Amino acid sequence: MPRWLMVLAAVCLLAGTPRVLAQPAQQYAVDGLAVGARIPFDRPAYREYKCGPSDQFDGFMWCQKTRQEKERRGKFSSTYSILHSGGVAVYIDRYLEPAFFGAREAEDDIQRYSRKLGEIARIARMPHRADFPNGILASWGKVELEPLDNDTITALAEGRDPTTKGYLVDFIGDFARSAKNGLPIYRISGGAGFIWAASFDQRGLGTLRLTAVDASVLPPTMTPRAPIDSAENVRVQDTIENTTNQLSRGEAEKELAGQARIDAEPARDDAEAREEAVRARADIDKAAATQRAKVLADKSAAEGEAHAMEFVGYGAVIVLIVLVMVVASARIQKTQAAWLRRRPKSLKSHRIHQIQG
Repeated sequence: MPRWLMVLAAVCLLAGTPRVLAQPAQQYAVDGLAVGARIPFDRPAYREYKCGPSDQFDGFMWCQKTRQEKERRGKFSSTYSILHSGGVAVYIDRYLEPAFFGAREAEDDIQRYSRKLGEIARIARMPHRADFPNGILASWGKVELEPLDNDTITALAEGRDPTTKGYLVDFIGDFARSAKNGLPIYRISGGAGFIWAASFDQRGLGTLRLTAVDASVLPPTMTPRAPIDSAENVRVQDTIENTTNQLSRGEAEKELAGQARIDAEPARDDAEAREEAVRARADIDKAAATQRAKVLADKSAAEGEAHAMEFVGYGAVIVLIVLVMVVASARIQKTQAAWLRRRPKSLKSHRIHQIQG
């Protein structure tokens, strides 16, 4: 095959496959595992995880492992966490403590992720507080950070579970301490994206958290209502205090006890109705989560099949072009060879004709 034909075929091959090789889909990943990808649990690194049903989202599995690691500056602990549905990852997190930072290492790390993701980071800095490290939080993509409500912050400060579902992020990697000292805490929402959160003191020691998540596939969150018993107790106590101004305490309590028996049945009915509504909502959320997981898995499989078919189509077109070029080149060479064989005979006949003339 002529050299020019080989070069042309190579150019056609490169030009015909840009969507498959040169423009990969945007991916948010932690340690090589991307959001929306199927988790390779058969690999040694993933067999270390301990998994169980998520305590926040029905239909999802929560996996976690902790490893002791080291680098040239010292030893540190890494906690890896994954939330998945049907083996498809929707939340990947790695938390390092202690993390080591040089003079400008935090800023350089954020810029490196911006270049890698092809996006400009949205950066927030922790308000300066005495006896607290510096804190930086950067995010990319469609992920959103919602400030926590006061009730949830109070619960965290008191060591209780949050009053809202969802995954949280702060600057220092300690939600209870942040809540007690009025430092910002956020709930992760929105869509797919990446979060980088770090804190470091004068010595360069601190924490680092890397999170890739698609919050759009998580079920909607709900804020639990105040216990019904507490509200009823407050109402009864207020009534007792008002009644004692006119009646003796014993008579008031007796009267209120009778009234409480009268109101008990409607209250129980209301409570049962609310509990039934909550159970129905939980069933709906569970079904929706299962459906979202199925759609996510089907979408991943369809995209893979589409890319494969696209690659096969491009390959078929390129092979056809190369075959046409090869056939055309062979015919040109054949024509040139035939013409060269006829040319000497024609010249000989012309010379004889001149002599005879």
